[in-house]
Amino acid sequence: MSAHSRKVKSEFGNVSRPKSIDEKGWIGAEGERGIFFLKYTGHRSTTKGFNVYNFIDEIGNKVISFGNGLYDEDDKEVQSGYCYLAKATVKRHQVNDYENNSKDTVVNRIKILKTIGKKDES
Repeated sequence: MSAHSRKVKSEFGNVSRPKSIDEKGWIGAEGERGIFFLKYTGHRSTTKGFNVYNFIDEIGNKVISFGNGLYDEDDKEVQSGYCYLAKATVKRHQVNDYENNSKDTVVNRIKILKTIGKKDES
């Protein structure tokens, strides 16, 4: 667990939730498998035939995952703008040279445990 997060109990166990902005801009520790509160912001397809899924946490840290499909607990495809509890393993932390040197946390083995919902933007 990184220094900027805290564990909050849920029906799925402890959830990593940020408590303050961390100048590092990453979540979790490399190799750590944990439960994270994430908002799905969309995906894009690659020429290699897989998708790049984009998420943000509550304070704006970027999280990405690669795969062929991502489904919620009811086997429905995840929807942009919705928040989810997701179990994932932090694979690496990287600086994204293609997007203004943003800091990305790359996760794998992602599984959506619960759909939290979508906050009304109006």
